[in-house]
Amino acid sequence: LSSDDRYAFVPGGSEFTIVDVSNPASPSVTSNFALADGVHVALSADGNVAYITSRTLGLEIYDVSTPAAPSPLSNVAIPGAWAVTLSSDEQYAFVGVDGSGLQVVDLTGVSPTIVANTTAAGNYLYDLELSNDGRYLFAVDAYGVNTFDVADPTSPVALGNIALGSFGYSLAMSNNDQTVYVADLADVAIVSVGAETVIAGISFGSTVDGGHALSANGSAVTFSGAVGGTAPLASLTTTANTTAVIGGGTVETTGNQTY
Repeated sequence: LSSDDRYAFVPGGSEFTIVDVSNPASPSVTSNFALADGVHVALSADGNVAYITSRTLGLEIYDVSTPAAPSPLSNVAIPGAWAVTLSSDEQYAFVGVDGSGLQVVDLTGVSPTIVANTTAAGNYLYDLELSNDGRYLFAVDAYGVNTFDVADPTSPVALGNIALGSFGYSLAMSNNDQTVYVADLADVAIVSVGAETVIAGISFGSTVDGGHALSANGSAVTFSGAVGGTAPLASLTTTANTTAVIGGGTVETTGNQTY
């Protein structure tokens, strides 16, 4: 949505559509233009520029300051471009790529250019959320949640991955910058700053790594792969009524283990 909630910007199919939703009971198309395989869109804070991902075209950048007459500004060829979000200062675009992890585009020059390419654990990043302080980027992929330190956008650092056992497609950040909510095909996870809590019964189909505290509650939690084998967890805790099935052989933490 535009900052004034008047326009919705909708990628998809073979075109990009701008819809006037000022009267939600009677939305109307303001304009549209051909755009193959559009997936996500991020708007500049002033609502004048749209950054649109296309799986075939890459990152398409459009002037939408006049919604009835959008016009192209530039393109960055990124095959498989899927998710997009902007850095806090809007000088960089973070692009999740289907098959190639995370790419970072510098938007400050005359021609936007790719300045970083960081491979994620799953390589398929379907949604991105930036923490409100601009320091951390959360990316959901085919295997779970990846966390990146993007204090220097030109050199993102992968901090860890939590496997959720099912394809992850969407995530959202809480307004207080403390919690990330992740939806996949099977479960819901709540990821807090400094600790990850998985709710409901869940199966971790792969390894679980990263220097965070993991707390799980629900009927049962199954770890099919090694826990903390590459990067030990800070701690692992399950509630008294949760059955923990350790199928990966090892659990490595730097702190307490209670399960």
